[in-house]
Amino acid sequence: MSAIPKGLGAVLLQDGKPLAYASRALTPTLERYAQIEKETLTIVCGAQKFHQFTYGRPTHVESDHKPLQYILSTPLHQAPLRLQKMMLTLQRYDLKVKYLPGSELSVANAMSRSYLQETTETLIPDLEVNEVQLTAHLPISPEKYAEFQKATVDDPTMQALSTVVLNRWPGSKEEVPGNVRKYWCYRDEISSVDGLLFKAQKLIVSQSMRKEMLDRIHE
Repeated sequence: MSAIPKGLGAVLLQDGKPLAYASRALTPTLERYAQIEKETLTIVCGAQKFHQFTYGRPTHVESDHKPLQYILSTPLHQAPLRLQKMMLTLQRYDLKVKYLPGSELSVANAMSRSYLQETTETLIPDLEVNEVQLTAHLPISPEKYAEFQKATVDDPTMQALSTVVLNRWPGSKEEVPGNVRKYWCYRDEISSVDGLLFKAQKLIVSQSMRKEMLDRIHE
């Protein structure tokens, strides 16, 4: 399995020999998913494309995104909202994720870079993430929601974190920008939704908004 910013690729192997290939372009919406979400979506794509081979059979998934081994084994409620939906879709399959360096996944990598342009197929029924977050986890007015969005945009640390989340986290903590390193330990739980950052289902609040909220508490 392999995912790049604009495409997904997968190859079905048996005894080390390819049986089938799959690839597809990402829609503009999917392109804005965090890297961990794109990598998980690749597994969904492969499992569904090769359903007749994978359903009801133990299947090993090889990926060059090491955090997948951890995130797919965490309790469902601790995963970001989008990942929860993907993980639920994968419940019907008996999958075990194994990390391999990208150099050992040359076929899948090639498929993700030579993806088919078709994007009409729905891998996961669309979820109104923003509405769910607002009503279930952020019981605030639309005006306050917009205020949180603006504060996130104006905060350099939040923007640096967004950049890392929407691309790929570096291989080591030392490569992460200094103001983002405090998020390293739970990097695979962070997602970006509608201009806001979430750790699982909890909003990550910018420094300015934290100060404002504390000031109001002490008034």
